Amino acid sequence: MPGTRGTGHLARDVAAWLSSDYPIAGISRHQLLYDRRIPFTANNSSNVIRLEAPESARLSIFERVAEFVPPQCPEGSDPGLCVATQEQADGLSFGRQCQVEVVKVSLAVDTAASRDILLKEDGMEVHEGDIETNDKVRPALRNGRVTLYVRPIAPGVWEALKV
Repeated sequence: MPGTRGTGHLARDVAAWLSSDYPIAGISRHQLLYDRRIPFTANNSSNVIRLEAPESARLSIFERVAEFVPPQCPEGSDPGLCVATQEQADGLSFGRQCQVEVVKVSLAVDTAASRDILLKEDGMEVHEGDIETNDKVRPALRNGRVTLYVRPIAPGVWEALKV
């Protein structure tokens, strides 16, 4: 989105934040598929931060990053998080698949579960609560469905976004 920093900056910020506890071995950017059926804020990419940490630290790293990332993201973005060991990721072709075809979130969830990979997907559907529209409703057409993007502003209260 114009005026916001992208996932590359965010990945470097996360790596810098974690580097006091774990040596950083590298950061790589992965371009995902551009397709009108996939909503994204700017470039639809993901990043991988490779760090040296014991397997026993995996859950702690996951929880820390899951708290750190969302406040850094622009409104309307759909951040997800995955933490895996090298052994869990070896031979996995899910990322490559996301570069060439539309992939459902359910496949990410199933793939992660099959390898005991920690995953936090976002993009949840809201089925109840009140939506503050500020007298303007700006739905988007996604996968042939009218979709209204919202963000939480209080428990059970959402604010409509222009995406």
